[in-house]
Amino acid sequence: MSTTVSIVNQKGGVGKTTSTHNLGYALSEKGKKVLLIDLDPQMNLSTTMGIDCYAQTNTIFDVLKDKGLPLGSIIKETSHKNLDIIPAAFELTGAELEFARKINSASLLSRSISNSLKDDYDFILIDCPPSLGILTINALSASDYVIIPMQPEVYGLYGIEMLLSTYEEVQEEINGNLEIMGVLITMHDARLSLHKEMTEKINEYFKKKVFKTIIKTNTTLKEAQSNNQTVFEYDGRARGAKNYMSLAEEVIKYVEKEE
Repeated sequence: MSTTVSIVNQKGGVGKTTSTHNLGYALSEKGKKVLLIDLDPQMNLSTTMGIDCYAQTNTIFDVLKDKGLPLGSIIKETSHKNLDIIPAAFELTGAELEFARKINSASLLSRSISNSLKDDYDFILIDCPPSLGILTINALSASDYVIIPMQPEVYGLYGIEMLLSTYEEVQEEINGNLEIMGVLITMHDARLSLHKEMTEKINEYFKKKVFKTIIKTNTTLKEAQSNNQTVFEYDGRARGAKNYMSLAEEVIKYVEKEE
């Protein structure tokens, strides 16, 4: 049975897509079968993985609209062994209006992830949009755990109460099994005193819910993304590759401890 993890933060530019892509690849390198779900209307994860979302006949939007399509029918294999993806769709931009009228609209994705699909993968990672709307709520409703990427900046903690409030609401009303796996500090520059100070504050705020792994500032990560590659494919010796492999090891250890 798979472990489903949402990568969530309503603040944009904190490394959600980069983390979903590279963590997924790292987990697959550790021998885990991984499915990525791109639930962001910006489609960055899908594009980075070389998929033309506009060319898809059937999309995740169609599945969520309950057209009788199984989620498994829109899975795309990638060039890497053990790593598949469900691409995003431009139509997701209208999800708020389209799905808000549906009864149990918060559980559309959860109902679509069948037990047979869960049996096919060890991990399902969901890349969420930079909002706390219906798509993110669907992701949380379908997940076992949440990973929250955060930059060690002054604005990093701004709005976190809203995110935690949404998490708690989903936990109380829809998905009682949902847990925060950890906060992931991203784009960290050890040379900056501000980053050191904010890292301490994040640890104080979330206490034991902060990953030991820190994703440090690394131009190789951006270069890899612009070349539609993970950092492992672009330069496996880079610091970013070591960081995300360390994160994958933490995630596996965490899940095995909880089982």
